[in-house]
Amino acid sequence: MKVALVTGITGQDGTYLAELLLSKGYTVHGITRRASSFNKQSIDEKGGLSGIDYDIAMAKMDIDKEELPKIGDVLIKVDPEYFRPNEVEALIGSPDKAYEKLGWKPKYSFKELIEEMVPADLQLLKRDISLVKGGYEITANSEY
Repeated sequence: MKVALVTGITGQDGTYLAELLLSKGYTVHGITRRASSFNKQSIDEKGGLSGIDYDIAMAKMDIDKEELPKIGDVLIKVDPEYFRPNEVEALIGSPDKAYEKLGWKPKYSFKELIEEMVPADLQLLKRDISLVKGGYEITANSEY
């Protein structure tokens, strides 16, 4: 039998997830955050969900604080064999295969792209200059 552990089971999303899992034959265990009161209202409003084990939600976990990770501790290491950078500085490729195999044709020429991009970049630059002159700080953001 499949078993699921649903965090935040007394919340809206947790309640719906628990209901879905129960309908698929799962044994469902629920966890609520310690600061919240044990409130089954969202579950009771749905007519109750039988089959949920709340015992784990009420259990106190004893954790040795010395075993917790400290700032700067390495928790996950990336195997260099599989490492790939998040951003590639220069992504160069040939569209020949797309032309041949898919019959793909670009919608814009390189000149048309430049004619659209340069004025847009200049407009952003003018905006940033105006903001700086107005006393605002501009943070570096490459996602305009």
